[in-house]
Amino acid sequence: TAGSFYVSESGKHSVSRYDGSGDHTVVAGSTRGSALSQLDTPAGIFVNVEGDIYIADIQNDRVTCWRLGNIVGELVVGGHGRGVGLQQLSSPHGVWLNSHGAIYVADTGN
Repeated sequence: TAGSFYVSESGKHSVSRYDGSGDHTVVAGSTRGSALSQLDTPAGIFVNVEGDIYIADIQNDRVTCWRLGNIVGELVVGGHGRGVGLQQLSSPHGVWLNSHGAIYVADTGN
């Protein structure tokens, strides 16, 4: 929505959307954990034109996508334990998508 912005709140293990008046709504996470309904130290976020939120989840070593209105995220990449394998991440801090849908991850531990 116009005038709104998103904040990755690492200490609260959530991502919130703030509107122009300062009101906010938690749009992803809210409790610390590894279930797809939870986050553990979220960092970088990317919101696409459809309103889907991609989140670099540091301590879960994964990137998840939270579709507009969903209360559970979808695993995009990582989430298979910390490591250097093809399906693993190690402390991702940033995520970005280009106009073709390619995903770029800033994975600080690899």
